[in-house]
Amino acid sequence: MLDTVPPGQSASPGKPPLWTRDFIHITLINTFLFFGFQCYPAALPPYLKSLGASDAILGCLTALATIPALLTRPLAGILLDMLGRRKVFLSGLVMVTAISLAMYFFPIVGVILLLRFAHGLAWGIANTSSNTVATDIVPKSRLGEGMGFFSLSTALALAISPAVALSLPSEFMFVLATSCMGMATMLACFLRYPRVSLSKRKHHFPFEKTAMCPALVVLFSNTAYGSVITFLAVYAAERGITNIGPYFTVYAIVLLLTRPNIGRLVDRKGHKAALLPGLFFLAGALVLLSQSTNMILFLTSAVLFGVGQGSVQTSAQTLAVLYTPKDRIGAANATFFTGFDGGMGLGALLASGLAGLFGYSGMFLCLTICPLLAALLFVVMSGRQKNQPMDSPISRLE
Repeated sequence: MLDTVPPGQSASPGKPPLWTRDFIHITLINTFLFFGFQCYPAALPPYLKSLGASDAILGCLTALATIPALLTRPLAGILLDMLGRRKVFLSGLVMVTAISLAMYFFPIVGVILLLRFAHGLAWGIANTSSNTVATDIVPKSRLGEGMGFFSLSTALALAISPAVALSLPSEFMFVLATSCMGMATMLACFLRYPRVSLSKRKHHFPFEKTAMCPALVVLFSNTAYGSVITFLAVYAAERGITNIGPYFTVYAIVLLLTRPNIGRLVDRKGHKAALLPGLFFLAGALVLLSQSTNMILFLTSAVLFGVGQGSVQTSAQTLAVLYTPKDRIGAANATFFTGFDGGMGLGALLASGLAGLFGYSGMFLCLTICPLLAALLFVVMSGRQKNQPMDSPISRLE
């Protein structure tokens, strides 16, 4: 395999190159895939509203995509390890593209809801596959840095695609989303998939035990993020701030700046150096958010949240696959993203109950316990896994 290095850079002696043709290729695929899929959460509700959908139906849209993704991720992990990456990845991409196209041709509320559920099923397969292929391609000794850069494609899509989708007429939004997913599918046909050992196990447990600790950590940390995504706008309006959009802009910028640097830190110092401080940043962001009364405080909270999320997600995702047997990498990624999605859904549900009891400010303050519990869980579980040293530099493993 020929490795390429960006102009003006050179690979360090003895250090495997990161920016290979295949790594750039899978990152582009992930960018198009995420950009297309993330058009829907923001643009689909107003479109369905124009078709006559009730507010109750609109409130179910997030669950309609999240729950089926949770169901298919474990299956996708097993299939990736048994059948190989190419077949499963392309199947997921073709399905997610075809369903996106079908929503354009059937502007009927009931049909779109069914298609959105199927979209979630296909998304669970495609997204799990994309991350698994990326972990195959990135050199193990640079896994933290590599996945930090790879995850920028996700952060970029999350920051840009909702705004772009909302700025377009509905019919153009569907065309844009479908085109992006189609581009991801076409690029995936020409990707050079690394050779991996297929699993010969007779029994395939859907979750990988070596990934359980990071999956549980990200479940608790994403519970906090799920509450922010769901209730930040109404909380800010209660505090007299009608446009809280800059919060997410600042959050996205900090996330983009943080993840690659955190990845390098993990490679040099180990997971504890990034994950534990990141969880405390998240707790601090929630405390500050609960007391915010002006835009400066809100934006400061966004900075803390961006640093925290960038630290936790990069280090946890790297840890999820670092010590996993080669024939269980797919299951490990499925385990991690099940915790990732589950935390988002749990956060929305938990926040709803707490907001009713304590108000929005009290809700964010109560949820501070989630990242602190994640920190405690990480310390306890990592202390029991002597064969998986959390403070060992990844760069020494290869």
